This record gives sequence, C-alpha cells and structure tokens, in this order.
Amino acid sequence: MKYLLNLFEYPRWVVILCALIPISWVINLIALIDLDADVRGTFGDMFGAANSFFTGAALVALIASIALQKKDVKLAKEDLRVTRETLTEQQKLTADQHRFIEEQSVEGAFFNLMSLLMELVNNIDLSNGHGGGTNGKDVFHVFVTRMKGRGSKAGHLAKTRLKQRKVESGRMASANDIPTEKIFSEQIYEEIYPDVRNDLGHYFRVLYNILKFLKGARSGKKSIYVDLVRAQLSDDELIIIFLNGLSSRGEKMKSLIEDFGLLKHLNIDDELYAEARGSYDAKAYGDM
Repeated sequence: MKYLLNLFEYPRWVVILCALIPISWVINLIALIDLDADVRGTFGDMFGAANSFFTGAALVALIASIALQKKDVKLAKEDLRVTRETLTEQQKLTADQHRFIEEQSVEGAFFNLMSLLMELVNNIDLSNGHGGGTNGKDVFHVFVTRMKGRGSKAGHLAKTRLKQRKVESGRMASANDIPTEKIFSEQIYEEIYPDVRNDLGHYFRVLYNILKFLKGARSGKKSIYVDLVRAQLSDDELIIIFLNGLSSRGEKMKSLIEDFGLLKHLNIDDELYAEARGSYDAKAYGDM
C-alpha cells in the first residue's frame, strides 16, 4: 500500500477504546487468579454486558478502519489523477518541443535553398563578346527582350512575331515575307531555350525543388515562405516561369505553380502572356 495507516490517523475515541481492551483483560486476570473456577465463571457472567460492549466496540473499530481505507483509496485516486494530468502536460510539452524543432528544421532548409537560388541567379552571366555583359537578374530581362523580337540575338520566330504585331497595329504594311499564321509565345520560348538551357535549366531545377520541399513540409509558416519566394521573383522571371510551365519540360513545375499561386504578381498586360496558347488554373494567379 502506498500510504501506511498511522495510529494517530484514527479518531481519538477509537484509540482509547482499543487501549482499554487489553487493560481490562489484565485487571480481570489479576482479580480472579486466586478464585475457584466456579466462582470465576459466575463472576465472568456478570460481565456479559461488557462483552457485548467490547464486541460492539470492535465493530465500530472495523467500521472506522473501513472509513480510513476509503479515505486512503480516495487519496490514491487523487494522486492518480494528478499523475495523469502531469503526464498529459509532459506529453503536450514534448509535442510542442517536437513541433518547434521540426519548424526550425523546415525554416533552416528553406532559407538554405533560397540562398542557393539567389546565389545561382547572381552567378548567371551573359557576355556580349566585347568584354562586357549582363549578369544577375538583368539576364532575365535580356531573355524576355529577345523573345519579344528585339535585339540582334533575337530568334527568327521572335522577330517574325514582332513584325506581325506591327502589321496588326497598323504600324507596318503587310509583306509577303510575313506569315499570316500567328506565332505563339510558347513557340518563341522553345526557339530561345536551347541557347539559354545551361542557365535556365539549373535555375528551374532549384526553384522546382524549393516548391516541392514546401509542398511536403509540415510547417505552420508555409504561406509566409511562399510569399518570400514570390517576393524574390522579378516580372521577367515570372514571364519565363509562366512559359516554362506551359512547355513539355515544365509539366511537374506547372502543378506546383498552381498549388502555390506563384504567378500572383505576373504582369498580365505583357504581350508574351497575352499571346500564349496554353493556360493555367486560376489558382496559379493567387485566385484561391
């Protein structure tokens, strides 16, 4: 038993009554030891009422013992309840600590991936062949400019589409060398991609892994991380991400773009967006 019953836990009258029993027996023994057996028997019969009294006292003592045992059981139940509450609090604390550690792990991994992406973008370098060039995020502007048919390195389809736009707007007369069949933005992107594969291929692989990581992460800050990714993307990057998702190589990326509303800040007035044949789900633009 967890709790040992102490003598002083009993009511005082029970203790006194229990003490009187052996004392009475000793007095009776001393008083009657010299008498004959018959006399002792007759004398003992005089105490029949006393015997009943002590029997009743024993019953009362038993009831008192049961009451104390009941109290002990009650205390044990209370102790068990407190123990359960303590264990529940400890389990909750352990779960909170686990979530905190998991959140810290997700946060650390996310920012490491973002640092890798920013470092990759900063290291992109386009040489102009005259000792100069473009690097960092400005490279995406160069890519978009080429896809709009401007610049000496613009592709044939991009330049042809630029002429078509001029004819459509009335700024240029139609000519035999300008096809009437509309050229779509995806075609222009496919034309330029082989020349920029080394830069864009690596860029998209890292960005894809960031989005894939966030999709599988258990974090209460996921929306914050997605906002941080969006904040890092320039208008030119968004156009290229938009077109890459519509290409055959960007199918997996497209679903993640839609899941996270990555095109929320895309300039929908951009001609490359307006002239695309493919499309995304509305949630890709942040329409959740």
